[in-house]
Amino acid sequence: MRKSIISIFAVLFLIAGISPVLNAQKAFKGVVTYEITYPGVEVDPMMQAQLPTFMTFTMKDNMGKMEMATGMYTQGEVIDAEAKMLTTFIEAMGQKFKIVMDEEMIKEKKSATPKPEITQTGDMKEIAGYQCKMAQVVMSLENGETFETEVFYSEDLNSPAMDFNNEFEGLGGFPFEYTMGMGQINMKFTVKSVKKGGVKSSDFELAEDYQLVTEDQLKQMFGGM
Repeated sequence: MRKSIISIFAVLFLIAGISPVLNAQKAFKGVVTYEITYPGVEVDPMMQAQLPTFMTFTMKDNMGKMEMATGMYTQGEVIDAEAKMLTTFIEAMGQKFKIVMDEEMIKEKKSATPKPEITQTGDMKEIAGYQCKMAQVVMSLENGETFETEVFYSEDLNSPAMDFNNEFEGLGGFPFEYTMGMGQINMKFTVKSVKKGGVKSSDFELAEDYQLVTEDQLKQMFGGM
């Protein structure tokens, strides 16, 4: 389980940065729910317990919170666009940890890889009631490898919380469907619902019992991956 946790945790850093540079439309307030599937992989019951099947992204004003959970752990990120802070959190095996990154730390991490190559295809399809455009995106990973994915995105959803931390730079919309690599497994994210309203400022607060650690410390705790 430790390997699964830290592998998905690594994907979190990439997911958090996929948020596009959006236009000046009013910030969306609500919750977007993604279904997570694993194309080409037969998931047995033991593996299923370790892999998330849904991810939520909660938005309000300059705040954003991404979260996914299984029966064994919960992990995600809180983004404060005004303070330009990113807090990654994980709760597993009765322990709670968080990693806090400021603007300079985020820029340094992003500078380790080149900007993605984005090609607009002109294709479109409807996802969760939103008309989405398609782009081919080639991303460079920190290990030097590249990963290509099809991204369907909508220009009708705006989240300021995402603008300063942007891996799909130049995409021009909010991602509704895309695939990310997790070792030998691909994770496909598809929006299943968009619920407006019902979000409080307290939804972005973490409990005080989360222990502050570094990314390297967390990797060592979960098997040195």
